[in-house]
Amino acid sequence: INNNNNMDFVNNNHISTYNTNITYDPEYDEIINQAERAIEGGILPVRIAAGSSGSYFVRNLEG
Repeated sequence: INNNNNMDFVNNNHISTYNTNITYDPEYDEIINQAERAIEGGILPVRIAAGSSGSYFVRNLEG
């Protein structure tokens, strides 16, 4: 751990070395941003009623 209380990823034995091949996806990023703006704007997630194991629908500002 460095002086700024951030994790030192190089020396952390708890970080997996497994390569997840995560790449930046601007379309996905925009969808997440829209959902966050909707929640901040008062459009809350709606729980899926049956067979969802507690999953929620999240909408954008347009509903």
